[in-house]
Amino acid sequence: MRVAIAEDGALFREGLVMLLDAAGHEVVTCVADGDTLFEAPETSTADVAVWPGSSPWSTPSWSADTGCWPGPGSR
Repeated sequence: MRVAIAEDGALFREGLVMLLDAAGHEVVTCVADGDTLFEAPETSTADVAVWPGSSPWSTPSWSADTGCWPGPGSR
């Protein structure tokens, strides 16, 4: 599975990358915040995106109707 990660804690972020790699997943992008995550071109090739539940990006912005992620700045 191709994974995109946003996590502001560097130690936790790198640990998550190591765990996912060890489990056979490919981390396509790993950044410190949600804005950067959704602006990174690699994110568009990810099967799943992971970011903190406390971030502003945690609101349900993904549209199940269209299958689209919000564009940058469309909180």
